[in-house]
Amino acid sequence: MHFSREDGSFHTRFILDTDVKESTEIYVNKQVWYPNGFTTKATDDTGKEYSDFNFVTKDGENYLSVEIDASTAMNAELDGANINITITPNSAANFTQ
Repeated sequence: MHFSREDGSFHTRFILDTDVKESTEIYVNKQVWYPNGFTTKATDDTGKEYSDFNFVTKDGENYLSVEIDASTAMNAELDGANINITITPNSAANFTQ
């Protein structure tokens, strides 16, 4: 897991276990690091991007839920795979450290 205080980007990696039905939650401080929103991406170790991951956050909350649709055919393909999650601010900002 890595968070850059220079540009506000965040990266984490986990092993996908399709037996776990709950979402993964990531804390994102919207006011400080993502005032203009953010872009999310899920990839495997080869760099292949997966659009079947859903990133859900509610207005006024700082938790981002990472969910995968249980009915998606890619579940069997990805079970046990390393999944990389990247969060990037939508626009450059001057961050105070």
